[in-house]
Amino acid sequence: MSTLVAVAVLFGIIFLACGGLRQEKRGEALLIAVFFLINLGIFTLFLITDHYIVPFVIIILS
Repeated sequence: MSTLVAVAVLFGIIFLACGGLRQEKRGEALLIAVFFLINLGIFTLFLITDHYIVPFVIIILS
């Protein structure tokens, strides 16, 4: 189950990165990078605590 969550969050991070690549402004790319770091940090936290629902919510919000 945690492998499925890891794959789902990985896809969320990839979509975030692709969204960042499409932006031409430096500030928006920086904002995407910050969201990437927050997403990665929260994902790591919930992977440790073994919650499954929250990473999917993070992907939807991102």
